[in-house]
Order: sequence, then structure tokens, then C-alpha cells
Amino acid sequence: MHDYQDIPRIFTGIAEITSCFVFSVVRRDEKPDMRMYLKLASAMLMQCLFLYLTRNVHMALWVPCMVVAFLLMYAYLAFNCPLDAISLMYVAFRAFLLAEFAASAEWQLQSELAERFGGITRTLWFQSGLMVIVYGITFALAFLLEKRLLGGEKRQVYEWSEVIAAGLIAVIVFALSNLGFLMNMPSLEMPRLFLFNTRTLIDLGGLAILYAYQFRIDELQAEKELTSLRAGLQVQYENYRNYQEAIELINIKFHDLKHHTMLLRAELDPERRNRHLNELEQELAGFQAEKQTGNRVLDTILAGKSVRIRNSQIQFTCVADGALLDGMHVTDICTLFGNALDNAIEHVAQIEDPSKRIMSMSLARRKEFVYIEVSNYCDREVELQDGLPVTTKKDRRLHGYGVRSMVYAARKYGGSVTFEERNHFFEVKILIPVSGLT
Repeated sequence: MHDYQDIPRIFTGIAEITSCFVFSVVRRDEKPDMRMYLKLASAMLMQCLFLYLTRNVHMALWVPCMVVAFLLMYAYLAFNCPLDAISLMYVAFRAFLLAEFAASAEWQLQSELAERFGGITRTLWFQSGLMVIVYGITFALAFLLEKRLLGGEKRQVYEWSEVIAAGLIAVIVFALSNLGFLMNMPSLEMPRLFLFNTRTLIDLGGLAILYAYQFRIDELQAEKELTSLRAGLQVQYENYRNYQEAIELINIKFHDLKHHTMLLRAELDPERRNRHLNELEQELAGFQAEKQTGNRVLDTILAGKSVRIRNSQIQFTCVADGALLDGMHVTDICTLFGNALDNAIEHVAQIEDPSKRIMSMSLARRKEFVYIEVSNYCDREVELQDGLPVTTKKDRRLHGYGVRSMVYAARKYGGSVTFEERNHFFEVKILIPVSGLT
């Protein structure tokens, strides 16, 4: 009978928590600090201790113990990843399968070296050093691949269908890779290296399937985002066209009614009629396009938003040199200003205290840049994720495209968009080089 020894449970625990650490660092998109390293050490100690104490449990308890180990991985991710519960489960399945592959590949290599050379290759020091090298290479490659997968715009939200699919893949691959041990094949004179090779190949195949699945759902998400961005762009442009037509009609009616009031005032001059005529003139003045920024598109957008601003009793100030936008396409002006103003109006209109319904917009040149800022009073903390505000709507996957479309529109001209909350004001700042608009 062959001398059989499976992966040390401590090695498995180290692989599982290190895998979670890789995924958490990528999704936090920040350099690990001392607090993260302390959490890593504590979680690794807990995971290794649990797996070591349950190393000799009865086969009937082996699967429940693996479930507990997975839940410990999930708990670590929950404390370190800025994700919702559903997305955390998806990431946990991927981390689990990555850990299984790393541990299996390392122990396969260790077993082959021990089979061929024996001696020092069987010592704990050699095994530990080899583990550090193999894990280091494996998880470094995984880190780089995850960074490439996520790209500049990180996808953080997943659906239940994707989580279930990833879970099924992970469970099936795990069961197949450990089938030989579950069936006690070592007692049937099955060579251990054959078992280790099979397990590693199955884990590698499962990992490849999960990455292929990740690429596919990212492609589908990108297509969905592109469709939504185009739809949002079309909506803003159609709004602009509607505003333009409505304002032209209002201006015509405004001038016509102005002449009518002059005639009425000349014919009759009772005090009561005078008062009504004055009120009528004031109401008509509210529908006249007041903002003359120097850019007809921007004027139209502002005029269209003014009705909602007035009805919501919002104090709005605007200082804008619209001539700076002469080199920008109509649709991009609609995207940048339409979305920024819509988001500000939507938030401010919900504030109960009318005195706090404040928003402003500025457009000016600062040296070699065109600077745009839209700010509004904010009565609650705005959550930012990867520099972008997180939507407060329930279905996060179907919203937030307006913000992204603003980012894309600014990048077309070599610019950038930043979001910041400061002194109870939420600010959208857009910086575009003048050279990008010429």
C-alpha cells in the first residue's frame, strides 16, 4: 500500500484566507494598511485552528466542516470588502475555488519532489518554503488577473442567478476533485500522485470555467451598460429638443401676450384689472428664458430645468460662460449638464426645509482648463464607491448610468469628473482641457 498523506490542513487554511485577502484588496482598490494585515493574521489563525482541530473528524462531519470553513471565508470578506451580501457570496465562491487550486498545486509539487528526492524535501521547513513560493506566484497571478478583469470601472454588484451558477460550479468542481478521497481510493491501492494530479487538473479546469464565466457576464454587463448609456444620452438629447421647441413657443406667446396686456391697459384702467394684469406679467416672466450664457444648448437645458426648480422652491444660482462649450458636441453638453442638474434637483427637492433647498452651477475658465461645478445642499451622507456616488435606488444594477455617462463624456475631451461631499454640500466637478474643445 502506498504511503498516503493529504494536504496539511494548516496549508489549506492559509490558502483560503490568502485567497480572500487577494479578492478584498482588489475590490477595495487601496494599499493594505496595518489594520488589514492584523485582520489577515487573525483570520488566518482562526481558519487554520479550525481546520487543524477538525482534521480527524468522521467522514459524515467532513462536509459540514467544509461548509463552516467556507462561511469563515465569507465572514472575512464581509469585514473587508465593500460589497452587498449577494455579491460577497459570489466572490467567496471564486476565492474558495482559487484556494483549492493553490493548495492542490502546491501539495502536488511537494509530493512529486518527495517521491523523487526524499530527504530534505520531506522536512517541514522545505514544505513551508515551497508553500510560500507556490502560493506567492499563484496569488500574485490571480491578483493581476483580477485587476485586469475589473479594469477601471469596477463591477461590484451581482445577481442571484450569477451567484447560484458560480456556487454550482464551485461545489461540483470541489466534489469531483475530492472524489477519490471521499471514496477512500487510497485504500484501493490508487497511487497518490495520480490522485493529486487529478485533483489539481480538476481544480484548474474549474477555475478556468469560473474565469470564463466571469468574462462572459462582464461582457453582457458591458453590453447592457452601453445600451443604457445610449438610452440615457438619447433621453437627455430628446429633452433638449423638447425644451428648445417649448421655449420657442413660450417666447412667441410671451411677446404676443405682452402686446395684449398693453392694449387692455390702454382701454381700461381699473385698479382691480391693473392688479390682475401685473400678476399675469409676473407669471409670464417666469416662463421666459432668463439664462443667457452664450451657448444656446446650455440656455435651453437651463430653461427646461427652471420649471422644475421653480416648482420645487429651489434657490438656484448660475454663473456660466457658455462660449467655452462651443467646441463640445450637443449630445455631450446634454449629458454633462442634464445629468448633473437632474441629480441635484432630485436630491434637493426631497429636503423638507425649503430654506435648505439650495443648488448652484458655475462654468468658467481656469488657466488652460474649462471648469464646471454643480453643487447642491446635502442633508445626508453620500456613499462613494471607487470615486462614484452609489445610487440610493433599490436595484443598483439598473441605475447609476447617468453618472457613468458623464464620466465617459468628459473623457472624450481628455477631462475628468470628480464627486465630493464637503460642508453639507455635494459637488460635481468637471475639468476639461481647453485644447480638448478646440
